[in-house]
Amino acid sequence: MEPLPASFYGNMCKRNPVISAFDGDIKKFMSFMKRISTLPTYDHNSYARGAKTLFEIWNKYKPRLPTNYYEEHMLEMADFLFGIKLYRLGLWQGYCRYLQQFSTVTIEDIRDVDHFKTSFFPKGFDTDQAKLTFRALQGCCLCAFQLERERGSQPTQKGVQRLLSILAFVRIMMQAVLPHEHLCWLLYNGSLYIYNICRYLMSMSRAAQAMEFLLWACICLETSIPLMTARFLAWRATLYCAVCQCYYDSQANVQAEVFARRALGKVSELGKLEEMSGLPATTETQRAYKVATIKLATMVFKRSVYEPRRKPKGLFRHKQKSNLKEIQSMPWPRTPTERVLMELFEGNAAQFLAIVEALWDTSRRPLQTGMPEEPEIQEVSLELMSAGISILSGIGGSIERSRDDSIPTCLNAVTANFTLMDMAAAGENKVSLDAAVKFVKLLFRYEQWDMFCILSDTLQHTVLPRMEGRSFRKSELELRLLDSVERLMSTQKIRLNTKDDTVSEKDRHLGVVMSEEFVGLVQALYSCVCGSAQDVQPDRDLVMDIVLYLWSKCKIIFQRAQVRHWDPIHFLGKMENLDKWVWTLSVLSEVAHVCELADSDPMVLAEMTIRLAMVLESTADSTVHSGRKTASSEDDSLESTPTEKNTETFSMFKKSTAEQLQSVWNVVERGLEGVIRGWTRLLPCDGSAISDMVFMQKFAGPAMHSPAEGGEGERVKSPSLSLSLVPMDLHLELLSVQHRVSLKLLNTCPAELQQHAGDSRRSMRPPGGVDIPETMANRARGESVLLERIRKNKISIALFLVQKALLSHRKDQNSSATKRLLEEAVVLIEKAEVEERKLFSSSGRPSERKERGGEEERNTRPPPSPILLSRTYHSMTFTPAPYALEEQVCWYHIYAREAEGINLKVRLGDSNLVGTGDEVPASGERLLRVDCLEPNQKYVFAVAAYNAGGKLVGNAIGETTRPLLASLPLPLLTTWAHLAQAAYQTGQHALAKRACSELWSHFNQPKGLQEPGATLEGLAQTKLRLETLQRSSPLLLHLFLSSILMQTEIHIQEGALFCDTLSDGGPLIWGQEARLAECERMLVAIDLALWLNDSSAALQAVVGCYGLLAPLMFHQIPAEPVVQVLMKCLAVLTEISGVVKQKRSATTSESLLHMIACITYYVAKALRTLEKHRLAATVIEQGKKVLRDILETVQGPSKPLPVEPDGLMKKAGSIQGEEEQNEQMKALEGSAMKNKRTGTFMQHDSSAWSRAVAHAHELTGQEDPILLYPIVTNSPLKAAFKDLMKFKRKACFMEFAVLLLQRTMQADHLELVLQWGHDIFGWLSRRDEGLTGLKKGPGDRSTSGKELKKYSSSIMEYKKNKASTFWSDKKRKELLQKKQLTALKAQNTERECKAVDTMLNQLAPLVRRHQRRRRLRQVCSEEWLWRCHLNLSIARAHLGLLRRSLENHQGLGAQQHSYSQLPPSLFSLAHSGTLVRWRNMHQHIGVPDLIPPPPKATPQPCLRAILHKAKESGQAATTTSGEDFSTTESSEQDSEQDSPRTQPAVDSDYSEPSVMNTSPTRRTSTQLLESLNKAALHLRRAMVP
Repeated sequence: MEPLPASFYGNMCKRNPVISAFDGDIKKFMSFMKRISTLPTYDHNSYARGAKTLFEIWNKYKPRLPTNYYEEHMLEMADFLFGIKLYRLGLWQGYCRYLQQFSTVTIEDIRDVDHFKTSFFPKGFDTDQAKLTFRALQGCCLCAFQLERERGSQPTQKGVQRLLSILAFVRIMMQAVLPHEHLCWLLYNGSLYIYNICRYLMSMSRAAQAMEFLLWACICLETSIPLMTARFLAWRATLYCAVCQCYYDSQANVQAEVFARRALGKVSELGKLEEMSGLPATTETQRAYKVATIKLATMVFKRSVYEPRRKPKGLFRHKQKSNLKEIQSMPWPRTPTERVLMELFEGNAAQFLAIVEALWDTSRRPLQTGMPEEPEIQEVSLELMSAGISILSGIGGSIERSRDDSIPTCLNAVTANFTLMDMAAAGENKVSLDAAVKFVKLLFRYEQWDMFCILSDTLQHTVLPRMEGRSFRKSELELRLLDSVERLMSTQKIRLNTKDDTVSEKDRHLGVVMSEEFVGLVQALYSCVCGSAQDVQPDRDLVMDIVLYLWSKCKIIFQRAQVRHWDPIHFLGKMENLDKWVWTLSVLSEVAHVCELADSDPMVLAEMTIRLAMVLESTADSTVHSGRKTASSEDDSLESTPTEKNTETFSMFKKSTAEQLQSVWNVVERGLEGVIRGWTRLLPCDGSAISDMVFMQKFAGPAMHSPAEGGEGERVKSPSLSLSLVPMDLHLELLSVQHRVSLKLLNTCPAELQQHAGDSRRSMRPPGGVDIPETMANRARGESVLLERIRKNKISIALFLVQKALLSHRKDQNSSATKRLLEEAVVLIEKAEVEERKLFSSSGRPSERKERGGEEERNTRPPPSPILLSRTYHSMTFTPAPYALEEQVCWYHIYAREAEGINLKVRLGDSNLVGTGDEVPASGERLLRVDCLEPNQKYVFAVAAYNAGGKLVGNAIGETTRPLLASLPLPLLTTWAHLAQAAYQTGQHALAKRACSELWSHFNQPKGLQEPGATLEGLAQTKLRLETLQRSSPLLLHLFLSSILMQTEIHIQEGALFCDTLSDGGPLIWGQEARLAECERMLVAIDLALWLNDSSAALQAVVGCYGLLAPLMFHQIPAEPVVQVLMKCLAVLTEISGVVKQKRSATTSESLLHMIACITYYVAKALRTLEKHRLAATVIEQGKKVLRDILETVQGPSKPLPVEPDGLMKKAGSIQGEEEQNEQMKALEGSAMKNKRTGTFMQHDSSAWSRAVAHAHELTGQEDPILLYPIVTNSPLKAAFKDLMKFKRKACFMEFAVLLLQRTMQADHLELVLQWGHDIFGWLSRRDEGLTGLKKGPGDRSTSGKELKKYSSSIMEYKKNKASTFWSDKKRKELLQKKQLTALKAQNTERECKAVDTMLNQLAPLVRRHQRRRRLRQVCSEEWLWRCHLNLSIARAHLGLLRRSLENHQGLGAQQHSYSQLPPSLFSLAHSGTLVRWRNMHQHIGVPDLIPPPPKATPQPCLRAILHKAKESGQAATTTSGEDFSTTESSEQDSEQDSPRTQPAVDSDYSEPSVMNTSPTRRTSTQLLESLNKAALHLRRAMVP
């Protein structure tokens, strides 16, 4: 039986039992909630009991009470809850519950006035219920605003959108009631709400978004007649000023001045209306008009004081005043600005208010100092500051001057009794103290250091200490900080601009100097922030700017000196003032935690924590390894400490190892808490950050959906998600450091962890001592404590095992525990991957959930499991899944419990966690949040649905979720990267490859599945996933890049793919494929490095490609894939020329030059072989450009060679190093010239070129050798040889001779090759004899000088780049000898002079002979290469004649297969399949498949049979030939002994013209053998010139 209503018991009075019971329950509930709100800590159980009680009260009395009485008390209860700051309970169980009777839409869903009226006022605004509805709507807006402010000091993007939605609703509500004058109070209240919300947005730099709503509020007040009175004038002036300030903040100064003048006009119109109405003017009315006029006039003055002084750029500008001292000496009013102030404002207070507002710029940060750029604006600013200083001292402004002897002269007009606006309205000449402090801050911002120091010092030591109040203490702290910053900035500029021996060049270049002022600023920052009460803290923006400024200096120092944590001694040796910098960094970390830096920038806090932890850990490790207790620079640094307090502060390194490790642990723990808090604020609450979305990209594809969104093909591209990528990886890095430090601390002091077994969140404290016999047991218990802290977080446990494996490997490199620990970590990561995929699939799209739910019974099915939207270490947020009976649901209630035991089902009694006691309305946002969870613990959740009567929908609680881990999503791919690094360091290459392969599969798209637009277009054929790259943080991408290099190094070691070895134990074709596969991996690394803009990593990958392909380049194997890879590498080197040109050591620079030259030469040669001359020329030019840039960086700009005073150049030894460095450049230039000529002249017709040469003048040998190239390549052979011999004294003669002989060989004129070779070697022999003077005839004395001069001139031409000629050296030495002889004769006797003359006469021939032979050796060393080519051409000619003779001897024509016409790539190692020996191991050589089968023809006698037959028929001729061969061989040896590295030009093969004459008759067998012997002789000479 249902209870009877109140109307059954009579009148609605207190005697009515239902009314009495209802009032009693309400009073009891209100007293209970008041008691809860006054508790010092939050009691969730009491709050949940009270929320449940209120829910039951409304459901119990709703059918029994009259509607008006019930609704009025409901809104009164909501107002009560709002008053005690229980905004959520008041919103859900008060205002929203009232509005549910009209519609299920929320205030954010309203779009226009019509929608507003139909949703909430179907009967209009004139009903009794309309007042209550307006009250509920306003309450909803206020509660939503307060809840958003409670979320954090900095609103997220989603929070800003929610606030804008509230403003839009208030504007619609004001628009709806604007025509109704009796509802003007709603307009006034709406303007209040708009102002409060917009002021909050303006404080968050959102003025542009708030401007339109403030404008609307102003327009509403102007159009409402009841509000157009002097009573509301002050409020209208406030709104006008807020609009002007929004314009100024948005850099719309013109619009601000226009609006301010318009507002002044409206105020004037209102005054005229007041006068016309005849109402008496009261004091309050006059004050309201004056205050409004002053405020708006200040907004006008803020721009008008500057604009009239601006001048066009073309006009002449006189000298501006540079400082305030030049203005101070003039009488008041001294400047145009002061005259304008006197005209517009009455009293010094109003003038000072205008000065402060004109100088204040909200767009500048507190430490952003400097004068404006425009000279006119600088002058006005100086005039304003001068006027302000005069007003503060009491000698400017008004004629009336007042003196106060208790206050210093410079601040004589300052008072703390009234505000500046009150005194301005009263026309006073005093200035408030807070305005004076603000003006002093402006002096700092405009870099008026002298006046700032004077006024700041006076305020800090004289005025502010006398005042009482938190605001004055706050101002004192801020001025102290600014004073310390001023000292540092001024002294640091002086030190960096002057030469100071105590400042290193690196510090001078980086702008970082450790000084007393720097230490003073750090001390002031610590004392003002950490040494002050929480309610007396300096300005947060000022503190943040100082922290970031000091961090930028520390970051440079630590980045320059810091190395890996396992090399602490090297790290400490490179750091200067180590203890001071570490102390500075620790203070910054402490201050960052106090001012909550993580809320605005968690990445900075994470990096700061990692840097500090690394240096402290390195110090602790160095103490363990070296046995010392202090840093190496401790004594020196302590001596430079200014005070004894600083000495105690800098003594952090005097602690024991356990204490140092404990400090590291505490630093990392606090850093983790801050990063987690900041990261939690950045996480979007839309289901896109519940798992590692980078990891899921491989399985979900590019069209990955957010679990909370149902749009098809809609990708998750949240800006907050992109910001949270870096903190996620930094969070994992901090966890890794914490686990490593915990293990080290456990090994050092294992007993200290036992006292914290019951509380996993408290910091560990070092004990007084350690019991040695119980060390092992304590270590085991301590490790169990650490694992208990990690709980069920598999990724964290895997990191713990990885760090444990690293420490185990350092203790014992042969320990088997290392591999076991790493294998366990791999298993845990794989299990975590499975859970991650299940979590992602379980939070499917709502549309899919709805389809599954539609198949069940509609009347009995309970709600499905909720959808997870976000998860952290302490909270989880859900939203109800689509439900078949959703129309019946009015409230949702979430229940939760720990996932312990076998039965994991949630029941209705599981409401002990925070958030499980709230009934959330089914309409609106519908966020179900559960807080105060245990970190790394698994929980299960379920949702219960209630109807309007408070009964369960579906008759049971909903389905239970999977066990969910209370943890932030940790990056799986970053964990794999850490595992790969640990496995590589410990030598577990199999596990390292497993981890690297996992990363490779996630970032690279398989070749068969590549789609256009889904991959990154790069150099490699293996494409990177573009979506994965965009979602990944730079830290993860760098780790992936390192994994590529690690995997390549492992493959090189396993496959013996070293840079100095070609054979790899098998067929070379497989070795080539392996090398090219690793090159493909390196190209992927290059693509990734270029994506990251990491030029150093790209250069490292290019060097890796070069090392892999170096053996193929060395053996000149023109494989087309190799050429493609190297061309890409060369293009990358050109692209990253900035890092290539960086200064390096001499060895590194030389190796880099060698690498670039080798790549360029190989690619150009291979391209010429493939007949791609244009591309080869481009490659040569590109290589030359890169080499030239590097040489200019190493050597500086090219300069002329230095000249001695006597006109001769310096010795060759002084520039030998430069010549060696330019060797690669010279080789490329020669190759480029050859390729350029080939690419240019091969385009023309040879016959046309021949006709042009025939009509031209004959060459004389004095022309530029460049003209000889087209003649040699295109003219007739004999004419070309004739012209060539005219250039035999040129340096390039041998090169052109080789080119001509090669062309003659291609034309099959073998006899000409032998004849011209004889002539060339004959001329070389005569030149060598002329130089040495060893072979002279008896009648050649008169001609020997000419011959010697002739050949010497040829040497001069050949060595034109050397320091001097032979004859100039001879004359200089003879002159020197004469001078020495004259000096000697003047000092010694005649006998001694004769002895000296005799000695000089005897030694001169020997010296000259030695010099000639040395010059000859130099010439021959330059000609070795070309002599080899000449001998090779002659040997090929002999073999060609031999082959021709054999064909004629057998009566056969040419061979059927001509291998000279096959493409060169067919003979490369990539196609031949040749087997070679490696490390003296026998290899089985198989038959190549690519060699064509022999022709099926009549078998012919081989060469050995022919020679054997010839030997039987003519032994005498053979003997003669053999003697000639031996004679030739012996003559070669004699000539080599007589003239090193020179060859006789006339041999026996040229003395028999019958050999060179082609005869149709068959040659004898003796001549065949002789040709073979001569070919062998020249081949040997070609090998050993």
